[in-house]
Amino acid sequence: MIHLLGNCQTSFLANALLARGAACEHFWQASPATLLHSPGRVPPELARRLAAPGPASCLHKRELANQFHALPPNREFPDLLVVSLFHEMEPLFAHRDEGWAVALDSAAWNLDPDLGMWMKENFVEMRPNPDGYFQRWSGWLEKLRESRPGVPVLVLTRLGHHPAFGPEPYSYLPVWERSWREAPRALAEWVAGLDGVEMLDVERVLAGVWRRGEQTVEAHCPFLRLTVSGDDESGLAGMRRDLEHVGTLWGPLADKVVRAAESGRVEYSGDESVPVEWSRPFQPEFMTDELRTALLRSGSNYHAARAVGSFFHEPDRDFTDLLAAEGTGVPVCHTTLHMVRSYARLKRNPGVAAWYRAHTRLAEEYTDNGEAFRLRYLRTLEESLAEVRAFAGRDAA
Repeated sequence: MIHLLGNCQTSFLANALLARGAACEHFWQASPATLLHSPGRVPPELARRLAAPGPASCLHKRELANQFHALPPNREFPDLLVVSLFHEMEPLFAHRDEGWAVALDSAAWNLDPDLGMWMKENFVEMRPNPDGYFQRWSGWLEKLRESRPGVPVLVLTRLGHHPAFGPEPYSYLPVWERSWREAPRALAEWVAGLDGVEMLDVERVLAGVWRRGEQTVEAHCPFLRLTVSGDDESGLAGMRRDLEHVGTLWGPLADKVVRAAESGRVEYSGDESVPVEWSRPFQPEFMTDELRTALLRSGSNYHAARAVGSFFHEPDRDFTDLLAAEGTGVPVCHTTLHMVRSYARLKRNPGVAAWYRAHTRLAEEYTDNGEAFRLRYLRTLEESLAEVRAFAGRDAA
């Protein structure tokens, strides 16, 4: 049995391991601070107030047992622990009198007014200083190892902000942007002094995938974080490459974990070294409309995001009609939705409303991430449609 602890990175890896028949279980983590401030148990009053399905969904899978124990205490010892440098949920809420902290979406306060009143009376907002992340994370790992003595640990690294991962790389872990060059070496030196802990270099695994497949960053990391600004919201002020969601990575990484679990060590092949082209400036891929159409029809959020991302690199064209005609089956995905919303703000084409309406029908039936996620997603779609009506009215005037 393999236990994985982290957030998106380890969740995707767990799914890939399950697809390979590996016995594993994933435990979402909120922040190292919740374990470091833990009283050693889940506070009973908090557990009672979050027992209902609605408020519990506002934990966003960061179960209370994981926040206060990292791993539920009643689980059998695994054969291997796999942990990531996971980013922290914000804000945390710290109990004024008892000092422990919990990560909880404040949407829970609207679902349960009594819970909201209790939180307002007994908690203060807490935002951990990003500069102290590695100290918090190392303390979290030490506590985890104390709870599972003798179990080997694999530490997943993160992708660096190489120039080729443009237009501008983005990591959900704030400290990583300014520390990605130095942190891996310091982390490796620290891990070398720990018994039973080994690094698994995610960059080297992706390098092998890159060499054996498509050699464009869009094929691996298709999601963009976009900022639209200007009085009429017609200017693209920022475009950053999301390095958290790397669709091609998880299968090969799962293979690496399985072999490490069997052999007791991580091994790399000769082609798993960082390519020199990652240090070169970003060059957007050229995409035909035939490929865009195939990607939009694929049923994959990664493929759809790759198609939508390509729109931004041909600013003189308007791809709204193509999106509305071919993208009606694009899966529910917050990042893809925000990419479409940014494009709609840029092009101000009322035809995007057809895509929003089709996507709303899909979102109404989507329950995988809980009711809080579904309601927030539908609210974003409502706001997006309102924007279309607003700019259509201004343009008509």
